[in-house]
Amino acid sequence: MKEADEPAAGATAPSPLEAGIAHNRAQLEKMREHLRTYGSAVGALATAVLAGVGWATLKDIAPVPEGREWLIVVAGVAALAALGGAVLLVGLFFAAQRRIVFDTDTIPDARTPWDATRKEAGRSNDLTHREARAARAPLDDLADEELAADVAAVEGRQYRLARTARRYAAQAATLEAGSSERARATARAEQLQAEADRLADAHRAAAVQAAVRVLETRQRQVFDGRQSRILSLVVVAGIVGLFVVADYSRGARALDAAQLACADKLVALAGAELAGYSCDARGRLVAPASLVAGDGSAADEEEPTADVGMLERLAACEDAVARPASTADRVEGWEERAAMAISLCAGLPVQAADDATAAGEPDEDDSGDG
Repeated sequence: MKEADEPAAGATAPSPLEAGIAHNRAQLEKMREHLRTYGSAVGALATAVLAGVGWATLKDIAPVPEGREWLIVVAGVAALAALGGAVLLVGLFFAAQRRIVFDTDTIPDARTPWDATRKEAGRSNDLTHREARAARAPLDDLADEELAADVAAVEGRQYRLARTARRYAAQAATLEAGSSERARATARAEQLQAEADRLADAHRAAAVQAAVRVLETRQRQVFDGRQSRILSLVVVAGIVGLFVVADYSRGARALDAAQLACADKLVALAGAELAGYSCDARGRLVAPASLVAGDGSAADEEEPTADVGMLERLAACEDAVARPASTADRVEGWEERAAMAISLCAGLPVQAADDATAAGEPDEDDSGDG
């Protein structure tokens, strides 16, 4: 155990550059974990909400009222919008976690207008204009520190230094051991290789920082971007549309039932339709104009109900009252007399005697002739 601890004790601490690279990589992993957590939460919430809404509205939508089959199409479009929007919204969270791979030689410069070439370079690096601008910032800072035109020039300088160092090392291997020329060539090779390694580490650190900037931009776009807002509105609109269709279908079925019940009342009132009763568009029984008070208010707001016993007595009395068989036998006022006889038979109130005589009984000449 003592021997195993010796290398750890003698290990050198990482350089600030290596520490920065490790920190940036840890930030990348944290942001990806953050996106995974929120993506999973949004997916679970969307699944639960859509399942609950579907179960709550399906029993209200079906059965669809007759003549309103278009509700099925509207409900299908609303359900598809809600489901598709939720799937795409969850997909944004997981798409933002994809690997960030770009070529520093071809990464487009976002500070200049994007023409067709730069757009193609952005697509090849899987970067949008905003992501390319975020990625170019640390790479351009590295180029400014190294007094280069761009990061590609820094990378080219690194490769040239590494190749020159290899040539000096190869030259030193051909010289005589212990000679001053070999020592100078070896020192020059080590110096050039150290500079190349420094540029490589700086380039790697800038690339990792650029990846962090790209992931930050994607994360910001997912949480506060236009696509996320539009998809959220689509999901909400689909859910609201399902509830609207369910309420409309339920109300249409209730209206059909009210109109059918009103029609049954008209039939049960034994001639109420002929007396002026009717059903309005909402299935309510409307009284005739003769029963409306002079001030415009209904004299009796209660709906008339059928007296089954009275209807049966009226039918029996109507059959019992003798009517003239032929037109020749009918005298003037026979309808009033028959109506009075039927009313007396059924127990309905009739007019006073003098009114009845004036309205329905013939005068003395008519009675004598009869």
